[in-house]
Parts: sequence; structure tokens; C-alpha cells
Amino acid sequence: GVDGVEVDYAKAFSYYEQAAAQGDNVAINNLGSLYYSGIGTQRDLVKAADSFNRAVEAGNTEAAVNLAFLYLTGSGVIKDNRKAIDLFMRAAKVNNPTAAFMLGYAYEKGFVVPQDYAKAFELIKIAADAGYDEAQYQLAELYLNGQGVPQNYGNAIKSLNKAIAQGHVKAMTSLGEILVEGK
Repeated sequence: GVDGVEVDYAKAFSYYEQAAAQGDNVAINNLGSLYYSGIGTQRDLVKAADSFNRAVEAGNTEAAVNLAFLYLTGSGVIKDNRKAIDLFMRAAKVNNPTAAFMLGYAYEKGFVVPQDYAKAFELIKIAADAGYDEAQYQLAELYLNGQGVPQNYGNAIKSLNKAIAQGHVKAMTSLGEILVEGK
């Protein structure tokens, strides 16, 4: 541990449990994460989902994203893509980058929501501007294909370079292909 403080996950879990009992939405979300990972307690996906749900109701955006992923994968809840998208929408409204990316990707692919490249571009750009490498890569793809935005190789390359700076492998390949084709 740091400066002789022992890492005590069980104790951390019990503190989060106490704070969660007081209705602290950050603690309730953290409690969900501990249940999800099985840190300081038995792994329990149902309790994780329940904690995330309580935190969402208390207004926690991160919890909405966490719960959305549980609905996408059917972990601790019955798989429900519509509910997942609704939760991503809720979190994207306050510009949560993960939610913006997931929702943007859904619009790009026409997953649950109707395909809409303009919305996809707008949402994925929020996540890319927040520094999310996968979003920077997807944004470059939209620029390259002129989807939701006029085709622009310069912007595509800028976006790919940002992703590459974070070690994004597909972005490296993509940039290599553009340079080989001499665009």
C-alpha cells in the first residue's frame, strides 16, 4: 500500500456500503463496481446491476453507462438493447464521452436506433474531443467516407494521428493505407 496503508478491499467495500446506505450516488455506483469485479466481496452481477440502477435513479451518469453495458451483455439483468441505448442517451445528454461514443456508434450502424450519420458524427466527435482513441479512429472513418460530414482527408488524418499517439493499432493501419494510396 501507499505509505504503509494496507490495501484492504473488504474495509473499502464496507465504507462504500455505509456511504451508499446514506444515499451517496457516487458510493452506490462504486459499490456496484465492487460487486461487478468481486473486489472486497463476492462477485454478484445482480447486486451490481441493482446498485447501478439505484445510482442512476439518484442521478449518477457513470452508473447509467455501467448499467447500459450490463443490459448490452445481459450481465445480472435480462439482455435489453433498447434499455442500454436509453441509458446511453441519458448519459450522452450530459456529454459523457463513453455514452456519446456508444450512442454515436449505434447511430452509425443503425443499432436499435435508425441509422443517422449526422447524429453519429456529432456524438462520436464529442468522445473524440474528450480524447477517446477509439472515437478518434471512428471519427476519421466518417471523414474518410464522407458520412455525416463532408469527406475530408486532412481532418481524417488529424484524427488518426490523435488515435495513433495513444497507440491505437487500427488507426496506424488506416493511416498507412491512406499514405500508400497517396491521398
